[in-house]
Amino acid sequence: MGIVEFQNVSRVYKNGDHEQWALNHVNLSLEEGKFVVILGPSGAGKSTLLNLLGGLDNPTEGTIIVDGRDISTLSNNEMADYRAAKVGFVFQSYNLIPTLTVIENVALVKEIAPDPLSSHDMLEAVGLLEVFGLVTAFMAADAGCKAGNVWLEPFDKNKPANADALPV
Repeated sequence: MGIVEFQNVSRVYKNGDHEQWALNHVNLSLEEGKFVVILGPSGAGKSTLLNLLGGLDNPTEGTIIVDGRDISTLSNNEMADYRAAKVGFVFQSYNLIPTLTVIENVALVKEIAPDPLSSHDMLEAVGLLEVFGLVTAFMAADAGCKAGNVWLEPFDKNKPANADALPV
């Protein structure tokens, strides 16, 4: 059994008498540690599949097993706990909070997840630690600021963030 199992999963959207089948009796098994790409034309059900896996939607029928647990029957509170502990999404539009710096957006997970990585480890895990370090070092040097203060927006030097105060 895989770490993720879709067993006869369907998702039907209804609009009056019209039914739109986004997924039609899908069976899928994903093994731990494998890299998976989901490809298909617009309307093929890729986003629906990810929304179901991420607990953002519920199947019309079928079972979704993640790490041995049937998530298709979870209550709203249990689903929120599942998303906080097991799911990470990078949306196409990023969904960042524009008033926060990059590291503050990353650190926000620490307020939600039960056992989060440090901001440093999160940036490293997604391959951004080196980029973040180079950008902040460049901006700090360019701005002539004191050690411990960095600017994350190159054209807005009026918004410094004290790096010592951030949970890195």
